[in-house]
Amino acid sequence: LKSGILMKSESVSSGLNLYHAIINLEGCKESETSEVNEVKTRLYDIVKKSGMNAVGEKFHQFKPSGVTGIILLSESHISIHTWPEKRFIAMDIFSCTGREKAEVAIESAIRCFTHERYKRKIIKR
Repeated sequence: LKSGILMKSESVSSGLNLYHAIINLEGCKESETSEVNEVKTRLYDIVKKSGMNAVGEKFHQFKPSGVTGIILLSESHISIHTWPEKRFIAMDIFSCTGREKAEVAIESAIRCFTHERYKRKIIKR
């Protein structure tokens, strides 16, 4: 680490059991990604299935459609950004409870929305 900038060849490990998932869902159904209530319901389903605990939330409805939101967890957070017109969802799941709950949340997130393909990247922090 030089001057606060992470160089490609360096890695950072906190020594904690932290998992950060970056998930992109492509070819999503516009009806599942357009309205805040629909998106919020699906995110809370992920929280419930993973056994995590919600402690707060903030969501915003874009016009004419699209949602951004975050559920704060005692274990960290789940955030989402939707672009219905592009049929695209970007999600982050960050967990400080270790791999088990994180993996359940990640798999639930992938199954939660109808999509044609997905990409996920797991970062152990």
